[in-house]
Amino acid sequence: MLRGSVNLRALGGRDPFYEYKKESFDYFDEMLSNQNERVLKTLFGIELISENKKENNNHQQNKRIIAKKIGRNDACPCGSGKKYKMCHGA
Repeated sequence: MLRGSVNLRALGGRDPFYEYKKESFDYFDEMLSNQNERVLKTLFGIELISENKKENNNHQQNKRIIAKKIGRNDACPCGSGKKYKMCHGA
């Protein structure tokens, strides 16, 4: 699409390199502003929930994560029946 519009302007007597550079910068700038807008909409759409510190501390103490190291030749924990190195260890 960009190349087609630049070719039409080149037929109109304008410098195609300058027009391509200008138009591509405009598209890039528009893309960045759209990305920034989406990020801000996402960030401002987040709800923060506050809990009592006492409840939060008790909840964190009750939660323990025990991780066992998986060997390469052990069965994969996903339940596929393959060895870990052939399934998720690759």
